[in-house]
Amino acid sequence: MGEITRKICSLKADIFGIPNIPESYCKKNSDFINLLFDWLLCDAEEKGIAIPGITSADLKKLIRKYGKELDEVTVPVYVHTDTWDGNLLIKNGKLTGLIDYAAVLWADPLLSHDFHDFGDVPNPYFLQGYGKIEFTKNEKIRIQIYRIWQRLGMVVECGYREYEDPHMYDWVLDDFAREVGKLETAVMDHN
Repeated sequence: MGEITRKICSLKADIFGIPNIPESYCKKNSDFINLLFDWLLCDAEEKGIAIPGITSADLKKLIRKYGKELDEVTVPVYVHTDTWDGNLLIKNGKLTGLIDYAAVLWADPLLSHDFHDFGDVPNPYFLQGYGKIEFTKNEKIRIQIYRIWQRLGMVVECGYREYEDPHMYDWVLDDFAREVGKLETAVMDHN
């Protein structure tokens, strides 16, 4: 998956955004990431979905503190943000396909799913395949922001999908709050 993600991310774009949604197009990564958070938080508010452990306003402030780190990325690339196992097609032990292209963005390559997947660090086999095993402090901050975005998306998604078991994804609530806490701690170190 690391090799495939590297190939996907080799496709450069002219602007940050969601393909075919012009109102998402941004010249700066920070503007795009703030927009993604704003849209999710707006969806949560419309559906009355509680955001665990932080207010929407405080979450927006927290993310906006990292504009400089987000804007280190100046060239957006094609990024698939949802390459979890359920979106991989495997035949005879080989990856033969990848689905869910609704999850594609023009963005920071670190927004690729496997950089901010669940667990404390990215899978070492993914990193080896991608060809990136070390990260700067600012890259780690961006990955942490993207972890929060991914989990916020899952929190909001649950309110819209109306799963038969409404508690099916309760585990993500604690995970979201934990990831926000990590970034809040980084803010303390950042100031």
